[in-house]
Amino acid sequence: MSEPKKQPPILNPKNKVVFNKIILIYAIFYLALKAYAIIFMDQWLLENFIISIPILIMGLLAFYFQKQQIQNWAFILLSIGTAILLRLNETEWILHIHDLIN
Repeated sequence: MSEPKKQPPILNPKNKVVFNKIILIYAIFYLALKAYAIIFMDQWLLENFIISIPILIMGLLAFYFQKQQIQNWAFILLSIGTAILLRLNETEWILHIHDLIN
C-alpha cells in the first residue's frame, strides 16, 4: 500500500492562521511607526500616507480574513511580497512622490 504524501510543515493549515495574524500585526506596527514619524519627527504627511496605503489595505484585508476565518495562501504571499518590496524601496518612493507633488 502506498502511504499518503506528507505535506511540508510550512503548508499546515494552522500556519495560514499564524501568517495571517503576523500580517495583521505587521500592518498595525507599520502604521503606528508612520504615525509616530509624521507626528513627532515632522515627516511629510501626504507622502507617508500615500506610501502607507498598500499596508493599510493589507491590514484591513488581514483583519477581515481573520474575522471571517478565511485563510488564503495567495493573500499571504502577496502581502509578504508587498511588504518586502515597499520596505526595500520606501525611501526612494517617498522622495519621488514628494517631487511629483511639489
